[in-house]
Amino acid sequence: MRRYRYATLGVIALTAAAFVSLGSARAQEAGPAPAASPGIPSGGVPPTTIEPEGAPEAAPPSGPAAAPAKPPHRAAARHAAAVGHFDIEEANARLQLIEDTPIYASPSTSAHQVERGVAGKYVQVTGVTRHWLRVKLKNGATGYVQQKDVQMVKPADKIFMLTKNAPVRAEANPWSKQLSAVHRGHNVHVIGIALNYVKIRTKSGLEGYIPLSALE
Repeated sequence: MRRYRYATLGVIALTAAAFVSLGSARAQEAGPAPAASPGIPSGGVPPTTIEPEGAPEAAPPSGPAAAPAKPPHRAAARHAAAVGHFDIEEANARLQLIEDTPIYASPSTSAHQVERGVAGKYVQVTGVTRHWLRVKLKNGATGYVQQKDVQMVKPADKIFMLTKNAPVRAEANPWSKQLSAVHRGHNVHVIGIALNYVKIRTKSGLEGYIPLSALE
């Protein structure tokens, strides 16, 4: 009986050793286990591009902070007061108002009225534009009155010899239309004086204005 038990145990031991030897041989044939792919955790779950909820925000990059974006540039609105530019010719004369008329702060009917001119009164004229007269008021202020409300021409009746060639203009200012021309050495009939101009009448009957300097 004991011999039979010992024989049985020996068979079992031999069988176990055979199984161990067989497993080792198969392992050697299969080769070493493959290494885990980079970036894959040991648990075998591949990385994801979707950030899981509740994940902490990424830390800002080191270095100087980026400058905030500048808002689009917009030109500043300009509300500069408009300043009217006009040419003016110096003058010096006392002329009579022929109408009650406003005297303005600048040569425009939309300007502030600084005084009221009365027909029959005289104003001291210091300059002339195409349609306005610059006047000096009694209080020293400067004003502007329309030429149509002033007696522009003082009557005259004389013959003068021209010392210079000169254009004949429709009005007593250098900006009005040129009607004709007169020439040095010829006589002209002066029928009026208007500031820096004289009003003449030619032999053909044409009336116009030439600079007073053409007679000097």
